[in-house]
Amino acid sequence: MGGKYPGKLPLRMRITSVFSMLILSLFAIIVLTKTNLILNEYKSISNSAIWFVVGFLTIGFIMNVITPSKIERNIWAPTTAILLITSLIVAIS
Repeated sequence: MGGKYPGKLPLRMRITSVFSMLILSLFAIIVLTKTNLILNEYKSISNSAIWFVVGFLTIGFIMNVITPSKIERNIWAPTTAILLITSLIVAIS
């Protein structure tokens, strides 16, 4: 939330942060399952779910590229590009 709120985040933003953490954790589980590192019995589900991760990261990358915030473009566009490329490699493999 980029330092927009000094001190403690408002309740709504804290809830949003928890939701984001859960989504990113789910993405990590999907990638780790797809790469046979965990939950091998769910491999077939991860074969499809990985494309949701790729799509989400594609949208995130586009949003970070078009943001008016120079700091976000400079930090998060390359970060999401790396995440997108690596998730695409995992999806294709």
